[in-house]
Order: sequence, then structure tokens, then C-alpha cells
Amino acid sequence: AIVDRRAADDPRIRPIVLRDNVGQGFARNAALTAARGDYVWFLDGDDWLDNPDLLRRVHDLARAEGSDMARAKKAFEAICDETGAVTGTRPDPTERFFDRTVPRTTFADCPALLHNRHHWTWLYRRAFLNAHDIRFVTPQWEERAFLTRALARARVISLSNVPGPAY
Repeated sequence: AIVDRRAADDPRIRPIVLRDNVGQGFARNAALTAARGDYVWFLDGDDWLDNPDLLRRVHDLARAEGSDMARAKKAFEAICDETGAVTGTRPDPTERFFDRTVPRTTFADCPALLHNRHHWTWLYRRAFLNAHDIRFVTPQWEERAFLTRALARARVISLSNVPGPAY
């Protein structure tokens, strides 16, 4: 319902309804096939962008550096009660590896990238993903293989210390 309302106001948003439940990974692959923009960002239903300026800033960094991937800093992890209501937040301890902006790097030059736990802290250049056929290979618990393959293939990786996605 939320996506449908947003799509009614913004032609860039196109809800995709799959006939069968194929799992998160394969659903993301369907979205990649349908994507039209230069960049893609993945966001699950239980995640959100905590910073309204995040996408513009990470996009600007990626374009300026010609990045295949540009990372935002994870804002926090939500603490929820049994009803799902957010009752607090806590920092992700792995984010200590990502507290400064690095305009250009590679996986070979920055092995600390392996401390990144999530594919949804990244903006990906769609042509890069397509050129290397980087897709999710399992329906669930899928992000590590996708992210590792993308990191290994990326020519330019940018790291931003702009806080944004929250989980």
C-alpha cells in the first residue's frame, strides 16, 4: 500500500508484484531486470533511510568519482519490542571501519571492506552490475555472495561517512 501510494505520485517508482514468493534474493533480481536508472539501491521492508539527504550525497560522490559502488555509513540498528515498535537504537560495532570518507579505493587496497555486513549500505552503478552479471544466487541469506562478488569486480569503490540506512 505504501509503495502504491508513492508510485502514484512518482513515475520513477514502479511496484513489481511477483506471482510466486521466490525469496528476497530472486525478488531483487527481478527488480534489477526492471530497473531503468543509472544506479540502484536495495532497501528491505524492515530497513529505512534515516537521512533525507543521503541518496543525493552518495549519488554525487559516486558520479564524481566514477564509482561502481558507493557506500553510506549504517546509521544504527533499531531495538524493537515484541510488537515491532522501535524502543531504542544501538550502533553497529563494524561501522568503526567506515567512519571517514574515502573517495576512491578498491577491494585490494581496502580489505576492511569485508567488515561490511550488508548489501543495502551501497549504491550500485546498474551498468556495472549488468556488465559483470552480478545477481543474487540464493533466495535467502543471499547478500554476502552478492556483495563479495561486487566488491571483487568493482574498479572504483567510494566510501561515504554520511549516515543513512538503519536496520
